[in-house]
Amino acid sequence: ANSYQVGALTGLERYRARRLPAAFCMLLTLAAIAAGAKMGGVTGAVAGLSAATAIRWYLHQRALKTECQKAGIAIFSIGIWQEAPLLYGFAIPAVLSGFLMIPGLWITNAWLVRQPHGYIQLAHYAAALTLRLMVMFVPALMNAVGLSILNNSRRGSTAGSFAAVHRLNRLALTGSTAAAALLMALVGRSLLGVFGSGFAAAGGSILWLLLASAVL
Repeated sequence: ANSYQVGALTGLERYRARRLPAAFCMLLTLAAIAAGAKMGGVTGAVAGLSAATAIRWYLHQRALKTECQKAGIAIFSIGIWQEAPLLYGFAIPAVLSGFLMIPGLWITNAWLVRQPHGYIQLAHYAAALTLRLMVMFVPALMNAVGLSILNNSRRGSTAGSFAAVHRLNRLALTGSTAAAALLMALVGRSLLGVFGSGFAAAGGSILWLLLASAVL
């Protein structure tokens, strides 16, 4: 639900409308999880996260409604079934893929810890995955900017401009990710040492495989 709201605000190029809810909800999420964990342990932390997410949805919905009114966009339900192909052709498959990813990760982690020295291997994997997430921050940030430019060029009338921007965006994403991954590969063993002396072993094949997957 939050994804479609942020996507709509991005498509309208209303970035200021996104900024305040994002900043407020980030602080609210941290406070709600901490307070929930203190009062109710894991259950309280989950409840705090759920409450913060609901508030985030409400703030985004208000912002989206306001920006639609400013843009003269009327939202109505007449002929709503004409949008059904978007649901079963895109939205539902996207949701299902998200639902399948988490159980898949959970099962593979469970398999890993049941191997000899499984918990040690899982710890090495988790530490290397943290560095991969740092690398993925670069393309995520650039893609947010590139998406805005793509939206703008899509509505333009210049022939071939969208394809050119799309190609440039793809090259920029791949190049920046590859550069960040290479840098991380060079300093990864030292960074992994922060977790402990035994974690430097994850700076070999585990880290390289994860960094290669980031580029792909």
